[in-house]
Amino acid sequence: MDDAAAPVDGSASWYVRRDEQLDARRAALARAVMGLAEGMRTGEEFRDLQLAEMLFYAQMRNTEIAKALGLEEGYVALRKHRWIKQLRAELVGAAGGGGGAEDDTAHASLLSEVWEEHRPSCPKRSTLGGYLLGTLDAAWTAYVKFHVERIGCRFCNANLDDLRRETAEARDTVRDRVMQSTVGFFRRA
Repeated sequence: MDDAAAPVDGSASWYVRRDEQLDARRAALARAVMGLAEGMRTGEEFRDLQLAEMLFYAQMRNTEIAKALGLEEGYVALRKHRWIKQLRAELVGAAGGGGGAEDDTAHASLLSEVWEEHRPSCPKRSTLGGYLLGTLDAAWTAYVKFHVERIGCRFCNANLDDLRRETAEARDTVRDRVMQSTVGFFRRA
């Protein structure tokens, strides 16, 4: 029998404690990721936001990212290293320790899951509306285009589809009202 895989005491409370610790670490990671992305969005650091999205959400390789964004591969690796170090520090601080030596692949997968679940790089619906109307400044327009076309965010694309449908329905409603209100002007006396 393989005792190495079994918990030390095997009790239900051990499993509950483990699950609570995992949930707490996941929540701390989510807060850290949200803070990281919010700082980039607020500072309009769109190239870094694109880079983080490609690294943590799309799990692209440094070489691919460097080529896509026109950056040096060393810069991509440096940013990745600093962000992971920052996220780990926040996790350790929030969890009171624990950022142990787990598998980096598991960390990357968890980071991608948290990124997808919380969508820290997704523009607000009003920003997506501005994108459709062409009222955003050039930097925001380029970022939203990257986010919906290059990254292919399903959530934002669904929002855009809704906004397009709502715009078409509103346009049809206005046209119908105008036609109904002007019908008397078109009749012959």
